[in-house]
Amino acid sequence: NEGEYYLYIPYNKLPNGSRELNITLGKNVTLIINVDLSGAGETYDANFQITGSQGGSNFTNESSALEKGMNLLWNFYDSSGNQNNQYTGTINMVKPGVGCIVAPSANVNIDASFAGTIVANKIKTSATFSKSMFKTVVIAEETDIAVMAHKEWDDGKDAHTNDSVTVQLYKSLSPNKSLN
Repeated sequence: NEGEYYLYIPYNKLPNGSRELNITLGKNVTLIINVDLSGAGETYDANFQITGSQGGSNFTNESSALEKGMNLLWNFYDSSGNQNNQYTGTINMVKPGVGCIVAPSANVNIDASFAGTIVANKIKTSATFSKSMFKTVVIAEETDIAVMAHKEWDDGKDAHTNDSVTVQLYKSLSPNKSLN
């Protein structure tokens, strides 16, 4: 299969302890894992090893991940609505793993070997960290969007021939699917 796949999961449904999270992706598949850290507190320990492959290449091998990149993205967020749904605590990557971590308002600690890319408030490493780019090409279908707006001028005049209104559209910050 090809394309993008999204998984919405609360942090407490992920494996914990000595368990592995084994992910197998097709060559042209992108997996975006949205991890809801609502209720996790100020610190979340990602205490599971991330293993797997993409397109037949094992991405638990750091050199393979470095050469080929990967299509695995971890988006850590907080659905409780604080800070625009951004998690503001600390994420500890306790076991070896791979992927691109997106947690722009969080602090991320790498405590075991990790290959990937991290977007965070602060990053601290006490283990081997190897940069590997998120390689996906997202091909979005073009969609025409029509927006109707009605502006009522507060000066009471109807003649505003050369005036204009600018509207910016934003994607929703709230996921539309969840796993309970």
